[in-house]
Amino acid sequence: MKRLLISICGGVVLPLFLLALNFPATVIFGPGPHSLLVYSIGWPYLIWDPVFPPQPCNSCINLKAIIASVITDFVAYGLLTYLMQRPIEYLWHKWGLPMYERRSMDYTKIFSSE
Repeated sequence: MKRLLISICGGVVLPLFLLALNFPATVIFGPGPHSLLVYSIGWPYLIWDPVFPPQPCNSCINLKAIIASVITDFVAYGLLTYLMQRPIEYLWHKWGLPMYERRSMDYTKIFSSE
């Protein structure tokens, strides 16, 4: 249950974090696709824009494609968070550390060759 809640939080927090990273670049350099961070959250729009037919006017926003992009971002980053928890859990168990001892551990014992 904890893993699912962490994945849901990752699906929300990661795209917002990437959006917050992209904001200073947009303010400094102006709007445009110059930043690769735009594609880290905007890639689903490239998929969904051709799927949903655009509105008849040229200035209309394809709202269905934007909603589908937001949902796709949430699912993709949530799934990424869920899949990344497994190797992290494996590494903590490989080191033999319970969850509550992580803060007070001595990292030199882990990386020493003895």
